[in-house]
Amino acid sequence: MKTTARHRPLWRFFPTTDGEWVLWMWRNSFYDCSTKGDSYIGWLVNSPDLNGKPTFYRAEQFRKVLERSDVIDKLLQTRDVRLALREVSDNPMPLSFDRFEPPAVALQIAAGVVVNQNVKVTVFATAAGSNLDYQPERAELWINDYRLEDWKNLVVWAKEGDQYSLTVTVPNKKLRTGPNVVTFQTYNRLGGRAEIAATINCARPLAKPRLWGLAVGVDDYKNAKSLGQGRGKLQDLTGASNDAKEFEERWRQLGQMYAEKPKVFVHLDPDAKRAKVLQALDDLAEKVGPDDNCVILLAGHGMFVEQKAASGEAARSTFVFCGPDFDPERPEETGIASEVLYRKLAAIAGHKVVILDACHSGEAAANPVRGLVPGGQGPVIMAACDRNQFSFEFPKEDKDKRRHGLFTYAILQALGDKFADADADHNGELDAAEIYRYTRKVMPGLLKGIDQAEYAQVPIMFTPAGKPVALARAQEK
Repeated sequence: MKTTARHRPLWRFFPTTDGEWVLWMWRNSFYDCSTKGDSYIGWLVNSPDLNGKPTFYRAEQFRKVLERSDVIDKLLQTRDVRLALREVSDNPMPLSFDRFEPPAVALQIAAGVVVNQNVKVTVFATAAGSNLDYQPERAELWINDYRLEDWKNLVVWAKEGDQYSLTVTVPNKKLRTGPNVVTFQTYNRLGGRAEIAATINCARPLAKPRLWGLAVGVDDYKNAKSLGQGRGKLQDLTGASNDAKEFEERWRQLGQMYAEKPKVFVHLDPDAKRAKVLQALDDLAEKVGPDDNCVILLAGHGMFVEQKAASGEAARSTFVFCGPDFDPERPEETGIASEVLYRKLAAIAGHKVVILDACHSGEAAANPVRGLVPGGQGPVIMAACDRNQFSFEFPKEDKDKRRHGLFTYAILQALGDKFADADADHNGELDAAEIYRYTRKVMPGLLKGIDQAEYAQVPIMFTPAGKPVALARAQEK
């Protein structure tokens, strides 16, 4: 039976077994997806050498070009390809994969197994042609989810024809005990990304880790500027400061598994302005070792901020944690945008868990983290609610709850009296996934207790690949 234009699909929906999904436009390859959905679908490109192996490119490597939720939304609304493509331009040209194909990459590691030695790594990027669009515009080298190098251009690299190369040293002090994933990434001008990964196994004895952290709580927003358009100002909160103070206290009590007493630095209200928090994150980068744990809590107001779109690109929004002097006219100067937060996290070598108790914080666990860390890696992100939801507090009169946000209160329960309930595998330890599952289990009841719908606030989590890291051990009785 012949296929007519009438029967050609407009889109294809690809679900995965672990709950991810991609909705793919059949023409022009634009898509929308869940947090990691575009890691499951892509192109297999044959080698120009008849004896060469084909290369598989994941769709997420071309996210800057192809992820267009606006195009997909218009296609679903109208079922008209031409109207959908007008979201891109008035006269969109069909996309050609070879137009934005990234440089081919290679990685050579001098030693696959080390104990206390530094390691020499040589990286190569070979452009598909001499056209400037094919040339590598920048490159990065990651050790696990720690960014060791970020080259804004490749002028210092050796160049022979269209191949660029450079040898760098990976310091042993940045390697975790056991396997370490070394990832080399390059980007071209059109946003295509290529990456390759290899492993260095560090065989030094495993020492007891340390725990470092940062707890930020903002209740007092009297110095925040008006939101405009008749929306007034950000209202003061009552639980964020308590969230931060008790977060620090709870970790201090759970020090059995650590080499020294956990150190969580607390910043409240006027001490939680943007510059202070970013400096605190820089300080953690100096202190946290690759085998250490690092826990971060940001409790306060959060909101979407629209970002200007380049020509032909979709308008995008970003999550911003609002400082006590938040000004909606200067959001990224008076708040902490998720992209800035994750750049700071990329400078911290340890195992990181970030807890965001703020409205709309689910946005920070999705798009930014997908774009700023190597595929399958990154910090654990636990957000209080989905991107379109609010994060609730207990009412002021509920003195038994010490005025907490519901999400942080559930986490504090898991780290305290409800440790055994949260410890799903009953091994006497808690990891981030167990803490998150406990919050999902108790949140409907907490919401019902304050007369909210049971699913008015649904916690969101981004979890990297690999075995979960133990964060806390049950206290000895």
